[in-house]
Amino acid sequence: MKRPKRKPSDTKILVFHEKHGNRYFLFQTAEEREAIAEKIVKERSTGNYAWYTPEEVTESDARTNWEFLQFREDYEYEGFEIEHPEAV
Repeated sequence: MKRPKRKPSDTKILVFHEKHGNRYFLFQTAEEREAIAEKIVKERSTGNYAWYTPEEVTESDARTNWEFLQFREDYEYEGFEIEHPEAV
């Protein structure tokens, strides 16, 4: 019996590879992805252990928080990937 081909799910998993482990966020739309990016940028630019200053964010060429994270993707502990789980 031939198995039916699985189609990809609309839900995606955004995985951030950080220093002390990976963080996982579910999203389906660009708006949800941007909300995740906003949360990450806010966390990384405030507090005693900020990775970058709020000025770096506003002075960059990025139009969105997602673009800013993409510009910094090759920096140490700032990599990420998008996983596409299968639907049953």
